[in-house]
Amino acid sequence: MLLYIIKRLLSVIGTMLLVSVVAFLFIHLIPGEPARLLAGEKAPQETVDRITEKLGLNQPLPVQYFKWMGGILQGDFGESYRTGRPVTEEIFESRYGNTVRLALVTLVWSTLVGLVIGVWAGTHAGKWQDYSSVTIAVAGQAVPSFWIGLMLIFFLGVKLKWLPISSMSGDWKSLIMPTITMGGGLMATVARYTRSAMLETLREDYTRTARAKGLAENTVVWKHAFRNSMITVITIVGVSFGDLLGGSVLVEEVFAYPGIGKYLVDSINLRDYTAVQALILLISAHYVIINLLVDVLYAVINPEIKYN
Repeated sequence: MLLYIIKRLLSVIGTMLLVSVVAFLFIHLIPGEPARLLAGEKAPQETVDRITEKLGLNQPLPVQYFKWMGGILQGDFGESYRTGRPVTEEIFESRYGNTVRLALVTLVWSTLVGLVIGVWAGTHAGKWQDYSSVTIAVAGQAVPSFWIGLMLIFFLGVKLKWLPISSMSGDWKSLIMPTITMGGGLMATVARYTRSAMLETLREDYTRTARAKGLAENTVVWKHAFRNSMITVITIVGVSFGDLLGGSVLVEEVFAYPGIGKYLVDSINLRDYTAVQALILLISAHYVIINLLVDVLYAVINPEIKYN
C-alpha cells in the first residue's frame, strides 16, 4: 500500500506539471490583451505598451512560463492584473472558504439522502418504494440545476420571502437554496448507483449465507450488503466532490455567491492570466488528490483489496 501511494504521489506531480503547461498555453490563446483591458479602450498605445512590459507579457512564452513556475515553487502565484493583490490572497482570503463550505454542505446532505433512497429502493425491488425512488432519481438527473435555482428564487425568495435571494449575506440561510440546487443531481446519482449496487450485493452468495445463518435482515443489509456496495458509491461521491470544489459556475452566478467558480469566470472575462492559471491548478489539484484518497479508501472499506 505504501509503495502504491508513493507511486501515485509521483504521478500526481507529473500530472500537475502537464496541467500547468496546458493551462498556461490555453490562457495565452484566449483572444484579447490584458494590457488593453487594464488601460482602457481609448488609452494611447504607449500606455498599453508600458503595462505590457510591466506585466512581463512582452517576453517569450517559455520565459513567462518558467518565471511563473519558479514563483509557484516558492509559493508565489503572482499578482492579479486587475487588483494588483497576490492571487493567493484573492483566492484564499474568502472565496475558497466559501466554496469549501458550500461544497461540504451540498455533499453531506445529498450523499446521505441519496444513500437512504438507494438502500430503500434496493431492499424493496419491484415494489412501489423502488418505483418512486427511481422516479426521484431520474427527475433529479433530468432537471437542469439552473432551472431549479431559478424556481427556488422565485417561490422561496420572491413570493414567500422565506430565504434571501442573494448569497452575499453569508448567514446559514443563504446556503439553503444554493446547496439544494447543486445537490439535487448528486443526490439522484448516489441514489441510482446505491440502488444498483445493493441489488447486486443482495444477490451474492455471502448475503444468502448470512440469511441462512439466521442473522437479522437489518444486519444482512447494513453490515454485509451496504458495506460492499460502498466502493461504487465512493467513486461517484469522490469525483462529485471535486466538481463541487471546482465551483459550480451556474449556481454561483445565479445566487451571486462569492466563490472560486464566479471568480474564475470574472478573471477569464478580464483576461486576468495569473488568477485563471492559479485557479485551474487549484481545481486540477482537487481532482488528482481526491482520486488518490478514493483509491486508498477502497482498501479501508474492503481489506481484501490489495495494491501491488
